[in-house]
This record gives sequence, structure tokens and C-alpha cells, in this order.
Amino acid sequence: ALHKYIAMTTLEAICQTALGASDDMTEDLVSLEYHKAFRRGQELIVDRLMTLPYHLDFIYHLTSAHKELMTYKDLMHGLSEKMIQKRRRERQELKINGTFNSSETTTTKFRPFLDVLLDIQDADPTVSD
Repeated sequence: ALHKYIAMTTLEAICQTALGASDDMTEDLVSLEYHKAFRRGQELIVDRLMTLPYHLDFIYHLTSAHKELMTYKDLMHGLSEKMIQKRRRERQELKINGTFNSSETTTTKFRPFLDVLLDIQDADPTVSD
């Protein structure tokens, strides 16, 4: 139980620092499903590293482990993409309202890494996702 609590708290902290997710958003993002996908994804990656034939992509791509890993990857990427799109919409609304200031997008001195990346993308349109 303690291990699960620590893992969930760690994932929440990562989401808050990297993506700028608020407490109520992290509850949705860091669900048991996300935690399971993260944990099982790690197990599958370690299993691939420990199984010599799985080092070859063409063999690994034929396995059920690869299919399972891709399912978990899609789940985690989908949730992250949802957070990124939400933050982009928030920033766009602030720009439309004329209240956007990249250095003041949060109420604290802390700036999430996602905001830093979006500021760079605003400054240099050649930077892509």
C-alpha cells in the first residue's frame, strides 16, 4: 500500500512540474489506470531488455508484449496530449482576452516545463511538437 501511494504521489508531482497540472487535474490524469499503464509499461521494457531475442525489433514487434506495451504507451501519450491541448487552449484564451503574459501564466513563481516549451514554440515557430 505504501509503495502504491508513493508511486501515485510521484506521478502527480511529475505531472504538476512538467505539465503544470493543477491538483484537481492530476486526480483525473494520475488515475489507477494511468498508474497501472506506467508500472506495467516499465515491466515490459525491463522484460524486453532481459530477453535477448526481443532486442531485435522485427522479433519483438511480433510478440503480444509489444502489442500490450503499445496499448499502454497510447494511453499515457493520450493523457499527456490532452493536458498539452488544454494548456494551449488556456494560453490562447488569455491571448485573446489580452491578459496573457508568458512570465505570469501561473499564480506562483514556479513555471511548469510545458509553459517554458510553449513559450519557446511561440518565439520560434520552427519548433514543433
